Amino acid sequence: AGLGQGVLAGLFLLGGPWAWSGLLGFALAWGVARAVGLPAGLSSGTNAPAAGERRRAFLWGAAASLGLGGSLFLRFPQGFGAVGQSLNAAGAAFLVPSGVPFSRLLAALTWYHLLAVLLALAGAALAWKRSLLWGRLALLWLLTALLTALGMAGRQVMDAAWTLIPLYALAALGLEAAFSFAAWRKTGMWLFAMLTLVLAASAWLTLAGMPAGELSEPGVWQRWLLFGALLSVWLISGLLAALGWERAFTLQGGALGLVLALGMVMLSQVWGGAVAARTPAALWLPAPLPARLDLITDTLGDAAEFFSGRRDALSVRLDVASPALQWALRRFEVFPSAAADPAASTLPVAVIAPEGAPAPNPQVLYRGQDFVLQARPAWETALPPAAVRWFVLREAPQQAERVVLWLRGDLFPGGSAIPASAGSVPPSSEDPLIP
Repeated sequence: AGLGQGVLAGLFLLGGPWAWSGLLGFALAWGVARAVGLPAGLSSGTNAPAAGERRRAFLWGAAASLGLGGSLFLRFPQGFGAVGQSLNAAGAAFLVPSGVPFSRLLAALTWYHLLAVLLALAGAALAWKRSLLWGRLALLWLLTALLTALGMAGRQVMDAAWTLIPLYALAALGLEAAFSFAAWRKTGMWLFAMLTLVLAASAWLTLAGMPAGELSEPGVWQRWLLFGALLSVWLISGLLAALGWERAFTLQGGALGLVLALGMVMLSQVWGGAVAARTPAALWLPAPLPARLDLITDTLGDAAEFFSGRRDALSVRLDVASPALQWALRRFEVFPSAAADPAASTLPVAVIAPEGAPAPNPQVLYRGQDFVLQARPAWETALPPAAVRWFVLREAPQQAERVVLWLRGDLFPGGSAIPASAGSVPPSSEDPLIP
């Protein structure tokens, strides 16, 4: 058992810098559990020689998986440095600030997993009341993983992903308690659950139609007033139902309706995140995010096909430091920037330069078109300014970084790279890529 656990632990550490932060949060939870007396490891009755043998087998398994897996069975010895680099990057995350506020991690964890958070609160209370050991350990792991993510200076929202494992474990306990009803055949519970679903759908549509703006604007406060009226109807209906029927039926019906309503909200957000484009509105993704790089490669492919008959037979001078763009252009022949290689500045066929940079060569005709290279959030707080529209529709302001793709004039039908006269003015980046 110790050997297999060591192999899995070694493969886990090959996962990159985030593996080390997850390991730190789990180690803190284990240490605190041992300090407060919770049995978080081997029992006191474990044979000491057997425990030592398991520990040695664990270390041998971890070392073997790190060495063989990191180097792909010794085929790539340079892979041994990947573990050190990931450890270095994990250490830098605690020292180099990222500018992401604490509240953004908490907001992403809450509003993306609202149902799980509410159920986890109920599960944590139930685990503490029933003295469930695994529930207490899950709560302790949740807190240490969250504090580890918040304590890093270079924190990203993705660092809070390690909290999702204990969070959903506690949520499962809360869900089991919410659905362990003894009155499934009672009509009153189902009627109040249906009323909760109808009012929740009306409240969702009310929030979806709320315009972006200040609370003093008529369209905003009227929507909030309608939302408050729906909430009041639900509370008054629950009170009347509790007086007319048993209070337990009303509580169970309300809990069932809320679980179903928030479950549908969570399902819609998961589906929207799966099919929607990668935008800064998705808080869990690190910024900046690459934009539609396929538009750049498609444009270069069309020009290359017209010029040589092949969609990848084109040399491109890259004046932008972007690993994502370098990967997108991997099928083309890419030259370094003019600053790094002066020889590349002589009549390049295609040039990708930052926005605002001059034309590649004033003596040669070029046509340019700007493209969005990457985007980042345009707000500094936890949530965007119009938080309601972000929660419902994932609308958020973003700041775009653009580049200009310059193509030589002879790449176009009937075009020429030589100016018609000495007084010709080179085109600007606002001119479209048409002859």
